[in-house]
Amino acid sequence: MLKQNYLNLILSGAALSGILLGAYWLNQPEAVTPQNGTCELHHSDCRFEIAGRVGQISVFPRPVPIEEPLAITLQLPEGSRLLSGYIEGINMYMGKIPVIVEQAEGQTVRAVSFLGSCSEPQMQWRLVLQLQDANEKKVTQSWAFITRL
Repeated sequence: MLKQNYLNLILSGAALSGILLGAYWLNQPEAVTPQNGTCELHHSDCRFEIAGRVGQISVFPRPVPIEEPLAITLQLPEGSRLLSGYIEGINMYMGKIPVIVEQAEGQTVRAVSFLGSCSEPQMQWRLVLQLQDANEKKVTQSWAFITRL
């Protein structure tokens, strides 16, 4: 009977460890490398390329606000579409903040997001978009920007 209790305890601990490890792994930020050179959204609109075609992204207002809506405008290359998007903290983990599409008309997509405040006087962020090109190939693009308290 005592052996059975120890076995149950060990199996329960192993199951709990597996669940915690899985949750930790799922919440890790994706390793996304900027594919657009040195363009920073808090300074200017940024151009990007998908399958040899050029698109453009911009955020408004500038400077990028915290605790206020952030408008994102995306001019997609012909035949491309937005699959999903999020914003994540670079210098502090803030989770994945969703980018919500408000309007999509032709190749122009208007979206919104909302950045929370944190204790960092200058927060570094990364906007990550999952796109699909005209050949239905998934492409990830990312852009860095900052906010200041």
